[in-house]
Amino acid sequence: MIATLKTIRFGGLLALCLVALMFFAVSTPGFFSVGNLSSILQFSTLLALVTLGQALVILSGGGGIDLSVGGIVSLSGLLIASAVKAGFNAYLAAFIGIVFGGFLGLINGILITKFRLLPLIATLGTFYAYNGLSVAITNGAPVSGLPLYFGTLGQNNTVGIPLHTLILVLPIFLILEFVLWQMPLGRWIYAIGSNERACRLVGLPVDHIRLGVYVHSGVLAALAGLVADFWLLSARPNIGQNLELLSLTAVLLGGTRHLWWIRRFGWSPDCCLLLHFIAGRASNVECECNLAVGYRRLFFNNKRSRRPHNSSRRYEMRDELDQSIIDAADSGGYRLMQTLQDLIRFESVVMSDPTKAGPGEHLCQQYLERRLAANGFATELWEPDAEALLMKYAGKPGAQKGRNFAGRPILAGTRRGSGGGKSILLTGHIDVVPPGELTHWTYPPFAGTQVEDRIYGRGAVDMKGGVASMLVAAEILHDLQIPLSGDIIFSTVVDEEIGGMGTLAMADRGYHADAGILTEPTNNRVTPVCHGILWGRILLDGIGGHAELARRHWDQGGPVDAVGLMRFILAGIDVINERWRTDPRKNHPLMELPNQVIVTQIKAGEHPSSAAGRAEIIIDVQYLPHEKDAAGVGGNVKREVEEHIARMSQVDPWLAQHPPRIEWILDADCAEVAIDHPIIGAFREASKQASQPFQLWGMGAHTDMGIPTDLASTPTVNFGPGDPSQAHQPNESVTVPDLIATTKIIALTIARWCR
Repeated sequence: MIATLKTIRFGGLLALCLVALMFFAVSTPGFFSVGNLSSILQFSTLLALVTLGQALVILSGGGGIDLSVGGIVSLSGLLIASAVKAGFNAYLAAFIGIVFGGFLGLINGILITKFRLLPLIATLGTFYAYNGLSVAITNGAPVSGLPLYFGTLGQNNTVGIPLHTLILVLPIFLILEFVLWQMPLGRWIYAIGSNERACRLVGLPVDHIRLGVYVHSGVLAALAGLVADFWLLSARPNIGQNLELLSLTAVLLGGTRHLWWIRRFGWSPDCCLLLHFIAGRASNVECECNLAVGYRRLFFNNKRSRRPHNSSRRYEMRDELDQSIIDAADSGGYRLMQTLQDLIRFESVVMSDPTKAGPGEHLCQQYLERRLAANGFATELWEPDAEALLMKYAGKPGAQKGRNFAGRPILAGTRRGSGGGKSILLTGHIDVVPPGELTHWTYPPFAGTQVEDRIYGRGAVDMKGGVASMLVAAEILHDLQIPLSGDIIFSTVVDEEIGGMGTLAMADRGYHADAGILTEPTNNRVTPVCHGILWGRILLDGIGGHAELARRHWDQGGPVDAVGLMRFILAGIDVINERWRTDPRKNHPLMELPNQVIVTQIKAGEHPSSAAGRAEIIIDVQYLPHEKDAAGVGGNVKREVEEHIARMSQVDPWLAQHPPRIEWILDADCAEVAIDHPIIGAFREASKQASQPFQLWGMGAHTDMGIPTDLASTPTVNFGPGDPSQAHQPNESVTVPDLIATTKIIALTIARWCR
């Protein structure tokens, strides 16, 4: 009879699983791809570890349950990541985190066995404590920037199966299976769960065993936190969210009499998605599937470049060439410094009126053209037809209205390789933002002043330092006559600071390559992803009136203060920012901050003694690559912001009848290159050869990488000198050693890529 019930139960679960899989397959193209299933297994590993601990807790009886596992996952992961960033050995940091997880489990066990609290009450309390502590110590922000070697276990796979699934989950499962079925401890756990009173009468240490079970649950949850760190190369305070519910669902549906059931249901990739569905998240299934695919693209690609078999002499020659590049870059500090000073002294300011040319844009491009021509590049300098571009690409990235390129040329140059190799695009912008209030500058903004090893001036960081580095890198390769099979394409543009139409013109001209390097400032961190941005103007209409007199209600002809309306909308913007802060769709593993709606300008009022009749709020809205609409821009996020403002306006009687208007000024796109793309591998090797650290990072601001990546089919990453937080600030500056490091790595990367 029992066997029949088990068969019926398993058959029902299998049927439910198959129905869910059919739904996912129909609603989500590519669901059954190897890469997507591999990505699903990534999250299933976290769930499996937590579920195995949860199963033992429930097996031990006494109303056993552990609702704190999600908090332990998050808190332990944060501790491990913080320890690694603080300089601890990775193995020691992992050990500390696992022990800490066991300690948190011990707290649960003591509350239950010594203070006799109900497990539901005790672990519910620690659930809030652990999760609250995770958020409090990080202010809700992820601990990012873990070294790349830390992701070896979490970001590699074998036959599509993540390594940590094979190395952690499978051995732990087999050990627990052996303990439960072959050792006295396992039989004791079953016995305690079946009849606790009888076990106490025969002298079994019930409390000690139950205490150990909760410690074991904490240890496995901490292991899940470690796996999450491996996987994302960052620790997030909400990574354990809902794991307690999912693990309970897996245990209760799979059954706890045999762990074989848990393996069948709670661990398999398709049933993992089913667990999401059962946990009440059916409306997010498509989003989660797309997220899984996104993570697959970010972290996985079964294709691995293979080093061809070469003689030792060939390797020696390559090492000699690499060393000659390093020596040339190390000795080229003066050339770099002089080049950057020359570039800064061109006042290539982007004008607030985009139809007018900055005073130094044309001269700066001519200077660069002469340098390229002297180093073997065939060059082209042209002024794009803005109207023709707008008509051709209307609604697409970079297609901005009201542009004029008269006196604002685009430069491109090509140095041909011998043929048969991979090509590379070096690109950047030479336009800079205005210097602002001159009294805030210690040195003149366009003098290129050198103080010790630091160069000051507008554009030193954003991004003439990067342009100088990529130019000198190309010149070094030419000077040394490094043999290259692939082409080097060099292009500098204008208009980046107000929308990116210059880069659109470059891509439209047909300049593309097998990979690209955009030398925006990243502190020499390889940056495969950036934010898209939307600039918008929120217009609020009130009714002007005397500010100092008693006011009648507006429906009786009284004034409506637009400043008060503006405060109301600003409070609503705070609400959406708080929601986005913990929304997985608005966060990225490589980004330091979530997407935000940033208020950058406000304007209201007509007279000091009059209530404002109108107010204006300028916002800067960020979005991620996976949020782009069909045109490749931020239409989806525009609608999201518009709907939020419209909903909150219904609360205010005046705004309900006179809703705010949003005028969108600019939409600058974003892009992402998978971190296992070969160009990133080339950067990794070059950094190692140059004895420089290698780090992946997400650019919180917008760059033009999306246009070459998507339109020109040139996967482009950001990599350049300088602290990006200095961009657009007075006293912008970059050090010569920073420039040398950038030049060295770029030159070595080109040599590897195009060789």
